[in-house]
Amino acid sequence: MTQRNKSSSSTLSAVDNGSVINKLMDDFKQKREALLGRLQKKALLQKDGYFHNHLSQLCDSTLAGLADLVTEKADAKQALPCIVAVGGYGRQELAPFSDLDILFVSEAELSAAGKKLVETLHTAFWNAGLKLAYSVRTVADCEAAMKTDLHFVTSLLEKRLVWGPKKVFASLAAAVKEHHDAASPATFIAAKLAEQEARHKKLGDSRYQLQPNIKESKGGLRDIQTLLWIANFLYGITTPEGLVEKGVLTAQEAETLHDAQEFLWAVRWHLHLANARFDDRLAFDIQPEIEARMGYKET
Repeated sequence: MTQRNKSSSSTLSAVDNGSVINKLMDDFKQKREALLGRLQKKALLQKDGYFHNHLSQLCDSTLAGLADLVTEKADAKQALPCIVAVGGYGRQELAPFSDLDILFVSEAELSAAGKKLVETLHTAFWNAGLKLAYSVRTVADCEAAMKTDLHFVTSLLEKRLVWGPKKVFASLAAAVKEHHDAASPATFIAAKLAEQEARHKKLGDSRYQLQPNIKESKGGLRDIQTLLWIANFLYGITTPEGLVEKGVLTAQEAETLHDAQEFLWAVRWHLHLANARFDDRLAFDIQPEIEARMGYKET
């Protein structure tokens, strides 16, 4: 009899938990749609990063809320991971249908509770129309990967703790700093420029394409980000304005670069909204709609 009551209680708890998760994700979808709806009426993004920041903050709070729910009854001794935002999500630059770049990092191999957390978050966001682009690693795994994986090293330049044990995140931050201090700036710069050249050749080595990929084509957002990655690696700087302080750019050059970045981001946001999916290619058939959205008129 006691066993049946315990089982019933456990089943009821699972049902209640599922209902709360569904409610949380419904709230996320409503707030996300409201945010995207406000952008539909704007030609350019606001210079204070309103849309980027609010979408990232909404994802942060939803991930943290889900993680609290899923792990509330986990044994304190079980290894739970930190949820670390990296890449575009880490620097709070999300387009409407961007993947969420996430690193689940722990001191030891994940416990059953940790694996359940990863699976639940992945499923919940997938059902809400967004993809978690994630990896699961221990701190030791991260240390090993940084020795050979340039993409991983670059993504960690923009890491942010979203949820989880601060001690684990501190261990990751210490490992990143140790790698950074030992690395050759010249080697990092050469590798990023070689990566950029290869990308240009793959996508058509011209900045005058008629149907460019706003993110990846020559002269696009990825080129600006490459410059800022190098600035981050060298100086800890993440904005064009910061390069003025270092004497790398003039104030006018920084303003021009910032305006170009804002323009390209506005095009990318409107591309996603117009296509109602992830799509960074400014194809001929969508160009008239993007023109109209951004207030341009044929002359």
